[in-house]
Amino acid sequence: MKKLRTSNHCGASFQRISSFVAFALCMSVLMGQTYNIAFSGADLDGLSVSLDKVVITDLNQNWSDTIYFPDTTFVLTNSTGVTDIGGIAPFSVTPATPNPFMGTTCLRVQGVTPGFVTVKVTNQVGALVASAQLLCDESGELPLRVTLNTSGLHVFAAIQNGRVVSTKLLNVGNGGSNTIESEGGLWGQTPVKIGTGYERSSSQHPVAPNDRMRFVGYTTREGEEVASASVEMLLASCQTVELPFAFTNNGLPCEGTPTVTDVDGNVYNTVRIGTQCWMKENLRTTHLANGDTILFKTNTHGHAMYRYAPNNDTANVPLFGYLYNWHAATWGFNGCAPHQGACPTGWHVPTTDELNQLFNHVRGMNIYHCDGNPNSYNKAMSDSIGWTPKTYACSAGYEPATNNATGFSLRPAGYYNCTDEYYSFGNAAHLWSSTDVPAGLAASVTAYSRYVENLPMFPSPDNYYSDIDTGLSVRCLKD
Repeated sequence: MKKLRTSNHCGASFQRISSFVAFALCMSVLMGQTYNIAFSGADLDGLSVSLDKVVITDLNQNWSDTIYFPDTTFVLTNSTGVTDIGGIAPFSVTPATPNPFMGTTCLRVQGVTPGFVTVKVTNQVGALVASAQLLCDESGELPLRVTLNTSGLHVFAAIQNGRVVSTKLLNVGNGGSNTIESEGGLWGQTPVKIGTGYERSSSQHPVAPNDRMRFVGYTTREGEEVASASVEMLLASCQTVELPFAFTNNGLPCEGTPTVTDVDGNVYNTVRIGTQCWMKENLRTTHLANGDTILFKTNTHGHAMYRYAPNNDTANVPLFGYLYNWHAATWGFNGCAPHQGACPTGWHVPTTDELNQLFNHVRGMNIYHCDGNPNSYNKAMSDSIGWTPKTYACSAGYEPATNNATGFSLRPAGYYNCTDEYYSFGNAAHLWSSTDVPAGLAASVTAYSRYVENLPMFPSPDNYYSDIDTGLSVRCLKD
């Protein structure tokens, strides 16, 4: 999402990130009220959507205008048209951050105009400690970094065209020098380009307070232009408008993390579901992250760390992953979350609340309901392969090509039971959580899990649990 920010080093220029942000600055000028309207887009998951353009309509004045990327805000006034935001800010200085500071701090002089600006720091007896003179060629905001090697109370001041602003600084460290500098180095009498640094509209249309405005955003999705829902509101002093789009980004690889690799070198695809980033495949590592081997068993259960081949056939592992007992899945469990367990570094075995968040997100979206039934969403979570064919609609095995609307790609590895038997291969997908069941709530030592069966309406309840010696699949969640 595009944001406006100064450099981490308090430099004099702004940098753009990737899309629109909600940013609004309200102010009055002598000739009229200035209105600043900023836009952002969001999908059904609440994730940001990059806007290609926004169409703005004044329903009272009967005009429309369009701003295009990379415009970041729509600025207009009821008397003079578009206003330069930076040029009308009052001459002031922001409080230093941090303050007190250990040798170096940051602050900003706002409302500078083209021409020379003198900045200086004096100590508590008025002696000059550091100074610089800038020749600015634009109006705007001046980000500064002040470094001091003398501790104690100091005063920063900026002077331009007879205007003076100041703020107190308390240094409690030694920065190694006494300087006022920007990202580009020590400032002297050289032109420094400053200003707002972001795009703005050029509309000259008339407006009046309380005009009813309509906003529609547009983005490109899979090569086609898509419009947001129309948003209407009265024109206020400043507005931040989120434009909702009726689609979801579920099923896409996680941004910045399309794959993840475990300690064995197995590579897993990832998938975004709501605000969560999941492995798109069942875990199939044979080792813990520290290199310890997870013992392979076929007909043994117990409290050691064991893994099992689905349906007792190692040929199933590449497609279905291993089944793990809870001891292996949550190795080193200490009751804290997130808990890495057998997952790669940076990932963890989900808590029961995190698993419930996944299932509830899917259940809560109409597009994932089979035949409009909110209790039938197993097809939307199930992969198109591996399920035993069925003849009844809304089961994962019925017309499997229509499965997997979420992209979560559940595969039915079944489970290994404490009686040393394998069940439900091709008909059920069971997932461990890292949350154990409190003593007294279950007849044996158990932990929470979730499952989907090859039936029209069979998502497991939120409080389902399994014996910790049972072998279930593991899906890892990004920290």
